[in-house]
Amino acid sequence: MGIVVGAEWSVAKSAEFAREAAYQDAVHAGIGMLRQMERTAAELVERLGGKGHGGEAATRAVDELRARGLVDDARVAAARAGGGVRRRMAEPAIEAKLIGLGHDPGEARRAAAEAARGVDPCAEAERLVRARLAMAKGEDWARIRRRMAALLARNGYEEEVVRDVLRTVLGAEED
Repeated sequence: MGIVVGAEWSVAKSAEFAREAAYQDAVHAGIGMLRQMERTAAELVERLGGKGHGGEAATRAVDELRARGLVDDARVAAARAGGGVRRRMAEPAIEAKLIGLGHDPGEARRAAAEAARGVDPCAEAERLVRARLAMAKGEDWARIRRRMAALLARNGYEEEVVRDVLRTVLGAEED
């Protein structure tokens, strides 16, 4: 910062020192937040702001952390998309969830597609229904069918997949 013994001190130098100190504090706080969990740049700026680090300091700190490779929005989106696949969510639901969390729509689409590559939606939907069926003992079949259809729809499965899986697992629908 150019502070040396005997150098002149001014209001401008004081303001510069305060900005640099705020920036360094924000970098340190950001590293601490990233130790807890990975976050997107926008999430980190928001959290730093919520902890009292000014907008300029927070933005500069996140830019520095990104340059060091500690903040990577694509990596966060990929990790979150992988979590969606493990929870047996369909690709459209994963994409919507990522967008809802503030990810760029293009980035969300890429992450969801990559995570769902090689995943058979029918097989995943069937596993989900079979796992939930164990908890539905004693209910009538019409209610079970409605609940399972709603479950699959909430998880982003297409209507055709829902119909095929319910037919496979629960049998033909009674008229």
